[in-house]
Amino acid sequence: MAQQQIGRIVNKDDFLRNSNFSREEYEGLIVSADLESGLYNIGVELEDDQILVVDQVKESLVATRVQQWAPKIQEIQNMRLDVEDDYEMGEDEWMSMQDDTPHYTN
Repeated sequence: MAQQQIGRIVNKDDFLRNSNFSREEYEGLIVSADLESGLYNIGVELEDDQILVVDQVKESLVATRVQQWAPKIQEIQNMRLDVEDDYEMGEDEWMSMQDDTPHYTN
């Protein structure tokens, strides 16, 4: 998967594909470096090896964005316990989870 879609639930293998780096920053929050896009994908682990892609940022913003997403891990996991693979968050729901820090969605 060359480019992750923010707000999309993907299989963990797809999230880590094309990655030369991945790390679980906090329990439930995973970061992977995407070789093709040159960006870092940030995702929240859900049940059954599913990842909700929450952000995609340049390397210089990874630490800041991880700190901002960490307090939201449990809230996101609780919202997604019974979600199907093809579910996409509604715009209002997604915007309520966001803050004003820039992120990139090439």
